[in-house]
Amino acid sequence: LLAPVLLFLGSSHAMATVILAEDFESPLPPAGWTRTQEVPSVGWEFGTDLGSAFFPIPAHTRYAASNDDANDDNTTNKNNASADRLITPVLNLSSFGGNAIRLTFAYVQSGDYGSVGTVEVSLNGGAFAQIAQVPSTAQWSTQSVSLDAYAGQSNVRVAFRHNDGGGWADGFAIDDVQIRTVPALDAAMEGVGGPAYIATGFNPVFARISNQEIG
Repeated sequence: LLAPVLLFLGSSHAMATVILAEDFESPLPPAGWTRTQEVPSVGWEFGTDLGSAFFPIPAHTRYAASNDDANDDNTTNKNNASADRLITPVLNLSSFGGNAIRLTFAYVQSGDYGSVGTVEVSLNGGAFAQIAQVPSTAQWSTQSVSLDAYAGQSNVRVAFRHNDGGGWADGFAIDDVQIRTVPALDAAMEGVGGPAYIATGFNPVFARISNQEIG
């Protein structure tokens, strides 16, 4: 007697805690976020159409961008976007000691004309230190950065920095920023192997299970 094999494919996800989420759709700048820049840089701006001829930004609802091409010229270097920072509110991570914490965000940073986009962290009001540089992309892409080293800290700020190298360059745009805990083990069944029909009774099956933890 042959019987069809009925299998339930699913996943068992542990709960993640969202610590910060910002999509820049609300009145801007967002509450608690700050902007710093060198004089006379324009710094970070917010809107739906912040691109320019040499730094085109594909549509992505409302977002944040530091556009050196739109605000500079290559003869007087009037913008000096070498230290344009968009900084999160203070993050209290003291209750997340031992947790995996991930920063994810969408971004465009083509790098065609010398701009560099980085992620920095400051502790206890101190100086910012770089922890990641984003890969160049002319299309909206998603980046994940580990903040595991700061779990348990009570005064953490994350900054998105655009650096034009002190001359005319392009820019750095971001959207959909999220900081959250990530389960160390987050198993999901991806597939099961075996024949469509088997004899009744106990029969072996083969399953593929993966850990969905990112970053």
